[in-house]
Amino acid sequence: MLNEIQINRMANVPNVVQLHEVYETDKELILIQDLAEGASLLEYLKKETFAELEAAFIIKTVVETLMQIHEKGIIHRDIKLENIVYNAKTRELRLIDFGLSTLKTNIELFKKCGTPGYVAPEILRNEDYDESVDYFSLGVVLYAM
Repeated sequence: MLNEIQINRMANVPNVVQLHEVYETDKELILIQDLAEGASLLEYLKKETFAELEAAFIIKTVVETLMQIHEKGIIHRDIKLENIVYNAKTRELRLIDFGLSTLKTNIELFKKCGTPGYVAPEILRNEDYDESVDYFSLGVVLYAM
């Protein structure tokens, strides 16, 4: 959890849910974050499909967000429909859940992780990988849309 907190604070870019406060009790760790209004892309797709222009807007926004966090040395490693919150009325998008994220320089970079169906082949083959694994996962998101 500590890694997630540190990385989420580093990922201070537009379209990422921001972490504002952390409180720790004997039994709980409480994270105060932005409210991401809307629904996950998975919830949207349960009801309807996206028009081509809207899907293009969503993917473009996620690519720009990934480029910004990658510039900060962060690899998300769990890009999936459930971790992209979208508000169709305001066209606001938020990338959430940095629980599996790591820094490019972290030794855990080579650990198998991610959600089955979204994971890049090099992770499954236990090979070296970089931030491009996020774009592979985003390709799966685009295919689902």
